[in-house]
Amino acid sequence: MGAELLMRALVAVVLAGCFEAPGYDGTMYKCDVDPVCPEGFTCDMGVCTAMPAPAGMVGVAAGSFRMGCMPGVDCMTDAQPQHDVRLSAFAIDKSEVTEAQFQLCIDAGACLATTVPITGNTPNAPVRGVTWMNAKNYCTFMTKQLPTEAQWERAARTVMTALFPWAGDLFDCTRANALPCARGGVVDESALPLGNTPQGIMQMSGNVREWVLDSYDEAFYAADPSPLDPRNETTSNIKVVRGGSFRTDVPNLKVWFRDSEDMLHGGTAVDGDDLGVRCAKPL
Repeated sequence: MGAELLMRALVAVVLAGCFEAPGYDGTMYKCDVDPVCPEGFTCDMGVCTAMPAPAGMVGVAAGSFRMGCMPGVDCMTDAQPQHDVRLSAFAIDKSEVTEAQFQLCIDAGACLATTVPITGNTPNAPVRGVTWMNAKNYCTFMTKQLPTEAQWERAARTVMTALFPWAGDLFDCTRANALPCARGGVVDESALPLGNTPQGIMQMSGNVREWVLDSYDEAFYAADPSPLDPRNETTSNIKVVRGGSFRTDVPNLKVWFRDSEDMLHGGTAVDGDDLGVRCAKPL
């Protein structure tokens, strides 16, 4: 009997070598229970999908998601009503822009110096002291753009019902650099990997707040914005920031939370020591 089982196993191995292994793209490989896919693929709505993206970025497939939150605990009125949004495919930076990356833009004359000095001692820490325009200029220098508010939230919401970017509903200090953790400042981009999204996007909750493209309007969700690639581009000086920082408490780290700042904030060390940036790019 043992010999028969061994023979069957050998036959199975030989046959397996005769057929092409199935690919991950499409519906064959699900990631709805364990939202992890191989490199070069992204878990999109529970299915591993090929999403090529530039180096250092993660691709997000075109599709729909529910933006905002339902009335209840920690759901502020400016994040209501929850509504359907359709986005074209895009890529977003895996990490917040680091001091070393931003220094390249300063050296090229495309960005102004930041008000939190870049000393060279912490090159992998997120850059801080960045105004909205300086953040926008950096993304342009990198042939990218500031993400829209909808793009940012979609990248953070890899599991649609989860409260936090790591696809979970519970907070702890192994996952985010936030106020309750009392670290007193930023951590390197690759720190706290348990807080990454299932696609490997880092630090979407805590560390530094991130500028996005949109102007802030408390009633924007209720004004029935376009369901396709919505953006609120106005001349208002008040812009949206997302993600929270090392100064942010837990309720304001949730994926739907909307924050706002004057676009000139970041222009002094006092008002900008937790303002940073992450870029996006259409695919």
